[in-house]
Amino acid sequence: MMTETKEAGAKDTGGEDMDEELRKLMGEVSESQRDSEVTRVLSAFKLNPWAQLGVDFTTPDDVLNKTYRKKSLMIHPDKCKHPDAQNAFAILAKAKKLCQDKNQRRVMKQTLQDALDMVMHEKKIEADDPAVKTEAFKDIVVARANKVLGDIEWRKRQLEKRMAEEETAKQQEIEEEKEKRKRKAEADKVWEDKRDSRVSDWRSFQDKGKKRKVKRREKEQDVLQEAAIKHALKVSRLSVSIFSPYACRLSDESGIGAL
Repeated sequence: MMTETKEAGAKDTGGEDMDEELRKLMGEVSESQRDSEVTRVLSAFKLNPWAQLGVDFTTPDDVLNKTYRKKSLMIHPDKCKHPDAQNAFAILAKAKKLCQDKNQRRVMKQTLQDALDMVMHEKKIEADDPAVKTEAFKDIVVARANKVLGDIEWRKRQLEKRMAEEETAKQQEIEEEKEKRKRKAEADKVWEDKRDSRVSDWRSFQDKGKKRKVKRREKEQDVLQEAAIKHALKVSRLSVSIFSPYACRLSDESGIGAL
């Protein structure tokens, strides 16, 4: 019970200290200064969290935390009247988290080193040159580092875009294949459903074909019979015409005609 009371008291004390620090800071900082800080945070290079906090990359964690504390209190949306105070406050919180991330520190350190090497190579100066220590030179290196970070981010987004397009194309291909299988299944079902009808139609066709063949054979037989009859009649007439004079003569000679 006593422990809980102490913890509660510690939390209350922390809250009172925060309120006291906030009141003290608000009394020392003018409204224009708070507005200027909001503008600075919003205009800082978005890919460089150290620039957003307004500190150097080499700033120790304790100094970085103190700086964040001071700036976040300065633009706290409960006290700062700037319309974008809430957005700037959120940016500072995210920047602090990134600055304390080991992987982010490693990437930034390498980026700054690459930018430093490029600038020194372009200006043909060595690391021990006095110009390297000047603020102007540091600004040039930071600007170059920001450009490198921008290029990295651009390539990252291009890669993500290409991967998204490839994934979309893949999904589209899958959907087209599914639709193709669906259409085939439907066609197969229709084909199967009409099987009996096709069998019936085929049998009917065969029966009609057989009937046509029978009729054709019957017609051919009729034609042949008719031709045979015509031929017989023709032969008969020819025989009569040839033998009729002799028949008359024989009749006269035999006296058949007289009878």
